[in-house]
Amino acid sequence: MIFVTAQQDGESERTALRSGAVDFIHKPINPDVVRARVQVHLKLSERERELTELNERYRRLAEEMQQLAIHDGLTQLYNRHYLHQFIQKEEASAKRIGYSLSIVMMDLDYFKRINDEYGHMVGDLVLIQAAHLVLQRLRQSDMAFRFGGEEFLLILPNTKAHDAAVICEDLRSLLQQTGVGTLAAGEVTASFGVAQLTETCENIDQLINMADQALYQAKSRGRNRVEILACQAGKAACPTV
Repeated sequence: MIFVTAQQDGESERTALRSGAVDFIHKPINPDVVRARVQVHLKLSERERELTELNERYRRLAEEMQQLAIHDGLTQLYNRHYLHQFIQKEEASAKRIGYSLSIVMMDLDYFKRINDEYGHMVGDLVLIQAAHLVLQRLRQSDMAFRFGGEEFLLILPNTKAHDAAVICEDLRSLLQQTGVGTLAAGEVTASFGVAQLTETCENIDQLINMADQALYQAKSRGRNRVEILACQAGKAACPTV
């Protein structure tokens, strides 16, 4: 918007510019000068549009880079790097509202044998589809991470250990009854270890270690099962589930 006026006072010019005008031309006008000024403003407007588009591309790229930084490239679950950023906040929140936070370690049974017999491409497909089943069963508030290899870590906020075990049992059954990758139903199973945050847990690393111990119990007791490990008086005890 360009004002063209016979008024010569500075207040009129200030009012016009404050109202959104990009220029203020006094009469009488020189058409060549007006055209030149219009061309300048058109070029400035085009540069501003290009800069806005460039900033938007950089913003989208930054968002994509952030997503790549916190997600596992294969399964699209959150990665272990993001786990350490996220879990500290969950621990603090759980302690404020009564320690109802459960951690689950999930491991696909005999996964090395799947890779050896069917190849790594099939193994990757099994991981991808198993991760999809995990996300399909978990609640909106739950978080799933690829902890390493064929091992997943699940964070279940506001969830007691036995309630977490019920979720794991549903997931265990779903995985066993579903054809995963190119394998038939029943060929892919998983073991689960559950641990709940308690006042006797010194820190979140201890809780993860407890869930890992519970997973070891599940594997040592035949795999394709769920075990709970509870913290009692500063030491771990594993009850029957």
